[in-house]
Amino acid sequence: MFKKNIKSCLLVLFFISSLHSQNYIWPTNSSKNLSATFGEFRSGHFHSGIDIKTNNKTGFPVYAIEKGYITKARVSPFGYGKAVYLQLDNGHTAVYAHLENFTAIIQKPIQNLQQEKNRFAVEKYFQKNQIPVSKGDIIAYTGVSGTKHPHLHFEIRDKSDHPINPFLCGLSINDFTIPSIKEIAIIPIDKHSRIDGLPKIKTFPVSYKGQKQYYIRQKNIKINGPIAIEIKTYDTVHGLWNKYGPYSIKLFHNNELQFAQQYDTLSFEKSHLIEIDRDQQLMINDKGRFIRMWNYSNNETLPFYTTDKTGILNLQEGENHIRIEVQDYNKNKSTLNINLYQAIETELKVMNILQDTSKYDIYLKRDSLHLYHDISARWIDKYGNQIKKIELSDFSKTDSTYKMSIPKPLLHPSIEIYANAVKNRTCHDIQIALTTDKSYQNNDFTVSYIHNPSTFLCELSFSKIPGNTPTFFLQDENNTHQVKLIRKSALTYITEPVDFDLWANSLYSEVRFGQNHKEIARIPFNFHLITPKTSIQLISEDSSAIVNFGREAVYNPMLIGITKVLPDSQHYMPHGTSFYYISPKEQTLKNKIGLQISYAPGTQKPEQLGIYSYEKGEFSILDQNKIYPEKYYIKAQSGSTGTFGILRDNVPPEITKVYPGNGGSYHNVKILQAHVDDHLSGIEDDTSIEMMLNGKKLICEYNAGNGMIKYLFPQYLAPGQYNLTIVVTDKAMNQYIKNSLFNILEKF
Repeated sequence: MFKKNIKSCLLVLFFISSLHSQNYIWPTNSSKNLSATFGEFRSGHFHSGIDIKTNNKTGFPVYAIEKGYITKARVSPFGYGKAVYLQLDNGHTAVYAHLENFTAIIQKPIQNLQQEKNRFAVEKYFQKNQIPVSKGDIIAYTGVSGTKHPHLHFEIRDKSDHPINPFLCGLSINDFTIPSIKEIAIIPIDKHSRIDGLPKIKTFPVSYKGQKQYYIRQKNIKINGPIAIEIKTYDTVHGLWNKYGPYSIKLFHNNELQFAQQYDTLSFEKSHLIEIDRDQQLMINDKGRFIRMWNYSNNETLPFYTTDKTGILNLQEGENHIRIEVQDYNKNKSTLNINLYQAIETELKVMNILQDTSKYDIYLKRDSLHLYHDISARWIDKYGNQIKKIELSDFSKTDSTYKMSIPKPLLHPSIEIYANAVKNRTCHDIQIALTTDKSYQNNDFTVSYIHNPSTFLCELSFSKIPGNTPTFFLQDENNTHQVKLIRKSALTYITEPVDFDLWANSLYSEVRFGQNHKEIARIPFNFHLITPKTSIQLISEDSSAIVNFGREAVYNPMLIGITKVLPDSQHYMPHGTSFYYISPKEQTLKNKIGLQISYAPGTQKPEQLGIYSYEKGEFSILDQNKIYPEKYYIKAQSGSTGTFGILRDNVPPEITKVYPGNGGSYHNVKILQAHVDDHLSGIEDDTSIEMMLNGKKLICEYNAGNGMIKYLFPQYLAPGQYNLTIVVTDKAMNQYIKNSLFNILEKF
């Protein structure tokens, strides 16, 4: 393995050295400032190039960075918009995207093909050396096509069509600013993992202390079991507001490299794996974008991972030193140092409670495992609020117990006991209900589920403190299994991680709480276990929704379920339809799942129906919606779990900002334009838009990024009266027609 790694490193060094020998010129004169760097996060893919600022303007010349020939020009309302592909003599391909237009020798064949296809979106291939160019030749002009804001997207691809970092090819920018490190997250890897005593992800703010060094404010972070670390970081350039992705990240444990990534090259075939390189769970929970410094899937690796190690940390007992280095391409480096303590988990254990007329005597267990110092107590009210520290009337210890005396009368029925464990130990606070208080009755709680990468947890949040520690059980067809609850706060408890099979085989969970656990609540439980090599079909309780998970649907084992829900907005919901939550939302799918949702027989205009996802108040139509009117259901596919249902779109698209405007009189008009939009099902593509002038069809440009359509004449319109007609049809077949009658005046 060592020899293999040496050989791989030498190949990488040779590859990078050969790239640096290139003498490419900067691709435009708009600026040398960037709005995005290579390898950054984009929804569903990595950013495969650099974005060069054009100062919110269009029309800057785009240059051939080296001698070669044009192989392809592409025009689309989406993605790259207008793009040109330049084959260089050394085998590299330079790609320029979001262009305003091409030079005439490229533009003319594109226009001919558009006339032939009778549409705007086309792709034109050229023969080798059909359009040769020299270094520095103008081949196009910067624009805004396919996007919202003007800029030049620029890529360099190798002979295998893999994107490579343009900075490896001699291009550069001035940058003397170190990357910023804002936060880290520590991830539990299996059911034995704990971070500060809890089996869930915990994030830690990071501060700068000078000399390119960062630190974590919290001291004595205690760890048990295997963990992984993720980082929220970005790079900046002095004088610019943009936040850029880093070039490289390295993770060390006790000075030994555990994980490394360096954005030298990408693969389009693996670009969708952005979803496992960035933490979806933290993103969904509004924690921001964390980059994983560990391998989420044992069966997948990314081309910029530069070590064979997985990044999963099994810490040594006692203190462990973690170092994280973040660097930009100009070798500006930031370092974060962390001390983690591998700690044995213990808990304060009450052995007995006695009372007399003046006090309560509480006896806690003391042995080689249960050793504490600074044991204290505080009053808490029924809502879990910490009132004040209790002044103990007595505290003593023997070889087997700690004794603490709470004086009477009690300020509140409940107390919270907390302690600092001895070194390399961690313990949870406990709460004790010393007396019965009727105001603590009529308690209720909410249930939520947490699906970590490899564990599943149930979290109970009570409206009032539940007296003593509640108990939790899972019931299958034959047995009841108690699952330990871990106290997170006075009102919140989390189940200890157990095997997925135990959850999957359970029919319901049972919670017992209150004084002497007399209050009992049962919660139906309907989750199913799917693994990477199994398939499963979920059917909703009302039989109206079916979800198909294929054999390659997931990266790791996952507990999945389907629940009928009601979205906040029901304005577009047809009568008799519902929405369904497919869980877990926080974990990533490997491949798309199939959805089938029924609608009521006899529903009118089924062509207006579609399956939509719902998230944070927004509806989005799914890909590949197909209506089966004879069977009264719709099928679609989704690349993620979440909330889905059928909506009806009966509202036509909008056409605004028409120029020339209706009733207007103008001089010197050579452009027709308007803004189109649809607020639900959306506009399919350029074939859904028609523009006609005096009844003659024009092949207008459509930019889905900003919703603009336009047609540019080679000359100014002649004087006279004109009727501009624009027709837009959305995916639900709603159509809107707008006419503008205008006059072109004689020149003075």
